[in-house]
Amino acid sequence: MTITTPSILRVAGIFFAGALGSALPAQETAALISRLSNESVDMRRDAAELLGKSGAAAGAAVPALVAALKDSDVRVRANAAWALGKIQQQPEQAVPALIETFQDDDWTVRHNASLSITWLGKAAIPALEGALQDKRERVRLYSSIALHRIDGSRAPAVVPVLEQLLGSDVSEIRFVAAQTVCAVGTPAATTVPKLVALLKDKDAPVYLTAISALGAVGEAARPAVPELVKFVQPTHKSDVRIAAVTALGQIGGDLHLWVPAATKMLGPTTSESVPAAAIRALNKIGAKAVPYLVTALRDEDGTIREFAAETLSLIGEPAAPAVPNLIDLLKDPRWEVRKRSANALGLIGVADEKVLAALRAATRDSEEAVRSYAQSALATLNQRKSRS
Repeated sequence: MTITTPSILRVAGIFFAGALGSALPAQETAALISRLSNESVDMRRDAAELLGKSGAAAGAAVPALVAALKDSDVRVRANAAWALGKIQQQPEQAVPALIETFQDDDWTVRHNASLSITWLGKAAIPALEGALQDKRERVRLYSSIALHRIDGSRAPAVVPVLEQLLGSDVSEIRFVAAQTVCAVGTPAATTVPKLVALLKDKDAPVYLTAISALGAVGEAARPAVPELVKFVQPTHKSDVRIAAVTALGQIGGDLHLWVPAATKMLGPTTSESVPAAAIRALNKIGAKAVPYLVTALRDEDGTIREFAAETLSLIGEPAAPAVPNLIDLLKDPRWEVRKRSANALGLIGVADEKVLAALRAATRDSEEAVRSYAQSALATLNQRKSRS
């Protein structure tokens, strides 16, 4: 949100990037440095922001901005942290001060400091590596974030720190550490036991992020599958179920433990996002999901049959083993199921006479949508047949 005052534009927000897109002339730097010690908090806020917008031309302001990192006003500190990264000068002064700012009481200040160190780039790496050993958890946490952003190959140094921080007594640190594991991904395999433990965390944002982090780790998180399956059940809220099935789709393996539960997510629900997430997860594992989806095609719940057919259509050619079952479903009592089945047959692409005959019959269906999908599928298969 941008607020206009009679003299200066003041910008509020996390990133403090705003309407004044061009850098100020270098000769104004001295005046802005002076304003950093003004009694008016608005003047100090604006001065820090405008110095950042000046970029490298405001290099002389670095010592004053470093001092402003200890200002009594949170927005002055946040603006100063942001400005140091935009100016990108004198890293020998800026980097240690920004690392110290990781201890600030305000999240926005800590975030801006981490972002600015990232902008300072490789010049910050030695100090960040040293800060990974700091006694203070927040310093280790935000140093890990910045180091990984600057150089993803430093994961071997970052991951043990994150693993330790996942067991912090502070909810915010557990949450941000799990978020960072999401960013690191598969190199963070050793964090799996700690992430599994966080699935029982009392704070929903923490265990939700732990679920996503397990998915980001991928196949190495297979030991977590039995616990993740519990979160797929309808006793949990939609966002939890979506996160869990998404993670399971990313992890893959031990399909018998979770795919049947995922197919049940295709059933009626108050949130359309739930079956959509299940469809994406099943589609991700592709051909290996087909036997389970064939079983789902026989489910007594028509909605499950419908979305199982849709998932098979997305899998495409590898879903060929389901073709006989899809032919049968062209006579399903629910027209939605018949429509999805016709569409799936066209996309799977088996153009034998049994399929073609069944689709020709479906072009005479009582429902217009079914007729339309059957005609489209027939056209697709006939075209494919003519090319073969």
